[in-house]
Amino acid sequence: MSIKPHRPRPLGIHLDVTNRLWQSVMEDSIKFTWMNRPHWLVLSTIEELGNGCNLTQINAFLNLEISTCSRAIVWLEKNNLITRVEDQNDKRARVLHITDEGAAMLQQLDEAAQTVRAEMLKDVTPEQLAVFEQVLDAIKTRAAHMLSSPDASDILHSESNTDGPYEKTLPQKPVRAAAGHGHRRKPGSGR
Repeated sequence: MSIKPHRPRPLGIHLDVTNRLWQSVMEDSIKFTWMNRPHWLVLSTIEELGNGCNLTQINAFLNLEISTCSRAIVWLEKNNLITRVEDQNDKRARVLHITDEGAAMLQQLDEAAQTVRAEMLKDVTPEQLAVFEQVLDAIKTRAAHMLSSPDASDILHSESNTDGPYEKTLPQKPVRAAAGHGHRRKPGSGR
């Protein structure tokens, strides 16, 4: 199977597939911890940002749904891996601290992940990895800029993004599901 020459290389698809495979392998490596990816990400981020960070800072750092971060924080607190304490500067806010149990768990996670990471990168030279990380950082920085820029709407929704061979074949509006498809029936509706 080959990619048609007139089609641009689907970099986004390659990034997505690689990311999902990487995540799956990493999650398999930490099954012994009863943690999932959001728990691990939030715990790692608290350690990286430092004790005293808050939900908003974690969310901005990870670019995850705020509800995902919030659920992970609740879970981590219930399992005594972090504590939430009142912010000294804003009595309404709560800040997060890693407990000794959380630090020990993070150490276990990092050790398991490092072993798997080394195996996955076995065929990649340090030079290739350095360039790859630079490219990923450039893409991430540019994407964040495009989404936060006042001109982002112009860039993302320009006419040039709709021109092309498929313009007339794609629907202009989302197609609605058939009646009743994906919707719960009301009790007593007879359907």
